Amino acid sequence: VKANPMHYSDAWNAGFRVMRNFRKWYALGMGLEVAYPIFRFSPKVFNTMDDVLGISDYTNVEKKRLFNQGANLELFQRIRLTKDKSASKKGLYWDMGVSFGYHETEYRLDYNENESAMKAEGQSVSYYNVVPYKMFQMGVTTRLSWNQIGIYARYRFDPNGAIPRYEIGLQWSFE
Repeated sequence: VKANPMHYSDAWNAGFRVMRNFRKWYALGMGLEVAYPIFRFSPKVFNTMDDVLGISDYTNVEKKRLFNQGANLELFQRIRLTKDKSASKKGLYWDMGVSFGYHETEYRLDYNENESAMKAEGQSVSYYNVVPYKMFQMGVTTRLSWNQIGIYARYRFDPNGAIPRYEIGLQWSFE
């Protein structure tokens, strides 16, 4: 397995959650979301996707991106750690659970138009649903939130390491 020298990733997720309170401080819930992360890799460094596709000449590659669109189902439990004084707020709470997802991928290489005589100007080459990438994913999630703003983290169980396993981000919830 090769390392994934990722520059950064940008993503958006949109979905909804439903919960059932069992105590004032404890609830079980389920969430469904659509996700569209884009993983941006270093164009001059060999990675797992290049290895699987047999790409060895990437001297003229300007961008390497993995588009990963799909849906996630999350089952979680919520523990309220502190209560906010106002009645409409939740306070500080901690969610933890498991996530399941179905995702399709596109690994895209964009070539530098100035350096490549063989490629057309601005040409891109795309590879869809590359083999080491698991279309069905499973992972664990956790979220620490104060009222509507929180920090979340997700870890994917991906034995091949085709995409980064960790995801960390900010979340804003509407109520």
